[in-house]
Amino acid sequence: MMRRLVLAIAVALLVAGTVAFAQNQGRTDKFEFTIAVPNQFIGVCAPYQVVTRYEVAVVVMDRRDKNGDLVQEIASYRTITPSLYFLADYSDPPVRVNDNTVMGVPGEVEIDRYVVAENQTHAQGAIFQATIPGYGRVFSQTGNTLLDMSTNPLTVLTHRHHNQYWDQDVAVVCAYLLNGSAPR
Repeated sequence: MMRRLVLAIAVALLVAGTVAFAQNQGRTDKFEFTIAVPNQFIGVCAPYQVVTRYEVAVVVMDRRDKNGDLVQEIASYRTITPSLYFLADYSDPPVRVNDNTVMGVPGEVEIDRYVVAENQTHAQGAIFQATIPGYGRVFSQTGNTLLDMSTNPLTVLTHRHHNQYWDQDVAVVCAYLLNGSAPR
């Protein structure tokens, strides 16, 4: 009998402590949706631009404090259709200039963590990946980037690890889309 009473008191204290702890912690909200991205700029391919279109599944977790104010937002983007890369002019919306395309490969994903107090976003992941026939894989962005969200355009504060996203890989895709064959 005494054990049951002690156990009941312990459980009651544990539940009360958990409720009090939970009330001081705030809450987390989760949202899921899909979006179509019809014409995302990738890079310059003079006199044109490299553009991609894709559909992505987005999962957003908003962490709020006990007052309901947003503290942090974590968003995960995962492609659900193969990305299509092509050349386009600079009109709005961009118009394709030829029939050459490159398809993205599975695994295109990005995770962004936005911290409200710092007004910064930490982005990481294998963002764009495509295979150029006769050349190999390009656009493999597997680094970590810290962005200042208070500037327009956004300012890159730090970037670490493998960044193959711009420069050489855009030039390879550009050459393939212009000529229909891999650069040598």
